[in-house]
Amino acid sequence: VKPNYLKGLSHVLNRLPKPVLLPELPTAVRIAALQCLHALTRLPTPVLLPYKPQVIRALAKPLDDKKRLVRKEAVSARGEWFLLGSPGS
Repeated sequence: VKPNYLKGLSHVLNRLPKPVLLPELPTAVRIAALQCLHALTRLPTPVLLPYKPQVIRALAKPLDDKKRLVRKEAVSARGEWFLLGSPGS
């Protein structure tokens, strides 16, 4: 994996969970951030594993969001991140 790719991924994963944690942002923004985190699980597993604990912690808060659609996206994204690195994934 190229170093610039890793640097970009690090930048995204260090900043993307923040919109998920801010309930004052519009629902559409929170859902889009969760969908991005879910989509990132399609990248190579060894690249994502260092970020797994941080992302899973960030995805715990939207599980209690007042909007059902946000909670649904959070469950979906968090489930994929939990499965990262497990046998058969």
